[in-house]
Amino acid sequence: MASEHQVSIYDVLRKPFEVRDGEIYFQGRRVTLVAFLRELLKSRDPDALSTRFPTLERTQVRDAMEFCDEHADLLQTFFHEKLEEWNNTANSADALGPRAAELRRRLS
Repeated sequence: MASEHQVSIYDVLRKPFEVRDGEIYFQGRRVTLVAFLRELLKSRDPDALSTRFPTLERTQVRDAMEFCDEHADLLQTFFHEKLEEWNNTANSADALGPRAAELRRRLS
């Protein structure tokens, strides 16, 4: 029996996005999809989003909003997976040694 492939956001990715170093960015920009999603949750106003991300063209903002609307379920899963990944990274960083605040305390 063949295993079913679960569709991910990477399977439906299109303009204005691209994958670089395993992360999803706006094409030719340093703005990530995750950063855009965080702001989109605060405001659905294209002008506000364009102000927040001045390096993005208005067409990129509109295309991204349309993409997010079309793939809301996949993006929700993607966003939660990223949060879990960051939490796991933070927890493993704790095992590597003291945080900056602890090092500053030790030096004073």
